[in-house]
Amino acid sequence: MQRLVSPHWIVVRTLARRERWAQQNIENQGADTYCPRFRNDADDERGTPLFRGYVFVLVHRHWWFLKNTFGVVHVLMHDDKPERVRNSIIVGLRKQEDGDGLISLPEEVKPNGPRWHQLLHILGGPMQGRVGQYEGVMSGERFRVLLQFLGQARAVGVPRHQCQLVA
Repeated sequence: MQRLVSPHWIVVRTLARRERWAQQNIENQGADTYCPRFRNDADDERGTPLFRGYVFVLVHRHWWFLKNTFGVVHVLMHDDKPERVRNSIIVGLRKQEDGDGLISLPEEVKPNGPRWHQLLHILGGPMQGRVGQYEGVMSGERFRVLLQFLGQARAVGVPRHQCQLVA
């Protein structure tokens, strides 16, 4: 006798900044997805993922197709099974969405760092005085900054406290 499995939510890790692409590829295979987003500023119409690099997937039976889905890095697992997310968590997140489907975050919890490709002025260290583009966080205290060296773009790690947004 085959055991019936009720639909449940799991989480997949996506390629960096490719949540929408991964969602589309998962949905093309018949699964429902959810990627909660928040409005980062007044001009942010599409929203920024609340959990960058992660998408919730509602699976009805099989989940193995996710392992070969473009944009999906891996399925979050517990032992040999995908880690389940309680439906109440998804419902709670969706209740916080506004008419545009975006979650409104209080100002004190919004990310306050630079945005992708914003220009940063380097204030100290061996790169002092140079200007580069913000490319993300390398670790908790270092920004990944794209600098031009000898006609080529190179990503370097710069301590946060040595970076300032270019006005």
